[in-house]
Amino acid sequence: MVVESVVKAADGGRLCSYQDVLNYLNLTKSNELFFMTRPVKDYQQPTVVSVELLLYAILDVIEIAQTFVPYVWIDMTSDMTMRSQYEWLFVSMTVTNKTVDMFDLKQDMLIYTAYIIWQITMKRQSLLYIVNFLLPILFLLSLDIASFFISEREGEKLGFKVTVLLAVTVMQLLLNEILPSSSDQIPLIVVYCIGIFGLMMLSLLETILVMYLMEKDDGPPEDVKMSKNSKVLNLKDKINDNEMDLSLCNLSEVPVKELPEFCNLTHLVKVDLSKNQLTCLPDDLGNLTSLQHLDLYNNKLTLLPVSFSQLRNLRWLDLKDNPLEPNLAKAAGDCLDEKQCKQCASRVLQHMRVIQEDADRAREKRLLREKEIERKKEAKQREREAREKEARKREKAEEKEKRRKEYNAQMEALAAREQQKKKSEEKKKKKAQAAGKKAPAESPLKPRRSFLRLVFRLLLLLLLGLAGVAAVCHLTDMKKEAMCVPVTVAVDNGLLWAGQQQDALRRLVQSLSAALRDFLESSQASKN
Repeated sequence: MVVESVVKAADGGRLCSYQDVLNYLNLTKSNELFFMTRPVKDYQQPTVVSVELLLYAILDVIEIAQTFVPYVWIDMTSDMTMRSQYEWLFVSMTVTNKTVDMFDLKQDMLIYTAYIIWQITMKRQSLLYIVNFLLPILFLLSLDIASFFISEREGEKLGFKVTVLLAVTVMQLLLNEILPSSSDQIPLIVVYCIGIFGLMMLSLLETILVMYLMEKDDGPPEDVKMSKNSKVLNLKDKINDNEMDLSLCNLSEVPVKELPEFCNLTHLVKVDLSKNQLTCLPDDLGNLTSLQHLDLYNNKLTLLPVSFSQLRNLRWLDLKDNPLEPNLAKAAGDCLDEKQCKQCASRVLQHMRVIQEDADRAREKRLLREKEIERKKEAKQREREAREKEARKREKAEEKEKRRKEYNAQMEALAAREQQKKKSEEKKKKKAQAAGKKAPAESPLKPRRSFLRLVFRLLLLLLLGLAGVAAVCHLTDMKKEAMCVPVTVAVDNGLLWAGQQQDALRRLVQSLSAALRDFLESSQASKN
């Protein structure tokens, strides 16, 4: 049905090639499918193919199959339609027939060789690069130029320019993939990109320099700093006995850094901080327990420190022309005369005591909450330790059970071996009983052999004792004793006789050793 629709479109006058059919059917994924088409623009036009066949010889004849193997030359020619790639534009193609002469040193004749030169000229399609690369770079440059209208104060200009510069860097990476890597000369598009990148970098450096100069210009002059320091140094002159007058000093905060002992001056009775730029008071202002008169007129105070409730001796307070928070402003009221200022001090102290109590309750709740959290942590820790202890006990019990099982297995194996040994002994007894008469004949010999063994051991012990006595009497100083004299004489005579009767003694020793060996073999056989 799809092919029929394409054919109908072709009948309407539009050229329809086989390539259009393959593209429409999505059959262009493999090169093998291209063999299904003909190289024509319109599938209705025929393709003229010239075929020339020349038979040179018959190489073989197969009589059974009635066939032969020929040696032929086939020449097939046809016109082909070429299509260009989307990135390259086909310009021209020339074919040159050239004949050259070649002369070899080992030959005496001149050889003429003819060959054909195909020269194909192509160029890149510029519209693709203009749309994909040149225009985006130009847009980024315009954005960088437009960034000069961004304010320097807000600090967003520098980040914007760095972002645009990074975007140009990404475009350079795309350019590296587009251009061929085997080019000997720098392309013009690369020079264009490098130039724009350099301009944007100079713009970024200019922005950094301008921001640095503006920040340096915003600092206070040196003479202003000196005048401020001199003013700070003169603050100590404002203290006069039990009074301190810091009014009209253009202070933005109470100079506790310049006067470290300010909050420790418990002897102060009157403090005047009116007509300044104070936004807050020290947190430990409550240390001024002797303070009775406090003037905070025309400042920028919104809140008072919680320790303000500790000023129990305060009798006069002025908080006019301060942007106080609503509750504090309601408690302070107006201070237009002496009576109202005293009432202001009383009401503000009462208000700050309520705030102090609320803060204390909040702190107690926080401490209780922290203690509860700590207790829960300790409970979890104890529970975890109990679980670990239980796990260790369980592991020990499992290890003990494992060792018990191994011991039982060893005992069972030992019992099995003993049982096997008993079975083997029973089999030997049965074999001995099956032997018949031989076993009863040998059984009376056992007591006799045991008696001979006992006699032999006694003789051996006697000989060892005699040898020990002879050695003691002959080798020690006791040979002069009356008891050892006959032993020494007997040993000397025995040695003399042994020297004379060596052959007889050798035969005697050999016979004794043979008898001993036979005796040991017979005893071993009786044990088995």
